[in-house]
This record gives sequence, C-alpha cells and structure tokens, in this order.
Amino acid sequence: MNQPARRVPKTLTVAIDDASQLTERLHTETSKLVRKIRRYSAASAIVSAVTGLGVWPVISQSPQLVAQVVVSVVSFISAALIALPTALGMREQLERMISLSEECGLAHNDLLDVKEGWVSGSKGLPDVKESIQKLRAAKVKKSTLGLKDE
Repeated sequence: MNQPARRVPKTLTVAIDDASQLTERLHTETSKLVRKIRRYSAASAIVSAVTGLGVWPVISQSPQLVAQVVVSVVSFISAALIALPTALGMREQLERMISLSEECGLAHNDLLDVKEGWVSGSKGLPDVKESIQKLRAAKVKKSTLGLKDE
C-alpha cells in the first residue's frame, strides 16, 4: 500500500517562503544599486564629452589661466563623478549584495531539496534544521547590508 505523504513542517514552509522573498528582494535592491552606479558613470561620460568638445572654444577665446581653470574644474567633476560610487561604498555594497544573493539562492534551493526529501522520507528533522540555519545565517548577513525588512 502507498503511505500518505509526510506532512511538511510549518517552519520549513515558512523558511522556503522567506528565502524566496529574500532572494527576490536582493535581486531588486541589487538592480537598483547597479542602475544608480550606472547613472554616475553616465554623468561622468557626459561631463567628459562636454569637456572634450568645449575645451577648444574655451582655450581659443579665453585667457590661458581662465581656460586652464575651467578645463581643470570640469575634468575634476568628471573624475569625481566616476569615483563617487566607490568613495560612497556603493561598489563594495554591490559586491556584498551579489554574494548574499547567491547565498540566498543556494539556501532556497537547499530548502526545496529538503522539502522534497522530507516528503519522500529521505530527509529528517536534522536536515530541516540545518537548512533553516543556513537561511538564518543569510538573514544575519542581510541585516549588515542595511536592508530593512519590508
């Protein structure tokens, strides 16, 4: 006779939902940060292009010192715009978010595997606890990123 499927522990079901939501949230936040960094890069490129195109009229029509100052200031602004994401820690934050996103995806997959194993009888309570602990560790790392719970 077929035995009825084992009932999946509520903590495992909740953990799977949490892992899914966390993975999606990290994906969304990572995408936002990438777009923000790209905006700084685009602004730098625009300032650089304007500097490149505008340098000759400024130099030809202005006293030498004024031209040097204007070109130097605009070049500095361009360099500052490209360096700002690094200076503000955005690039480092992005790397941590990507790493955590991978970790959460693996934890989510592990939880799904444990659920399947639980139903088939090949996984037990220690496996459930271990998988949930992996998710909890990822959640602790998430809190260090400054991401608030929704």
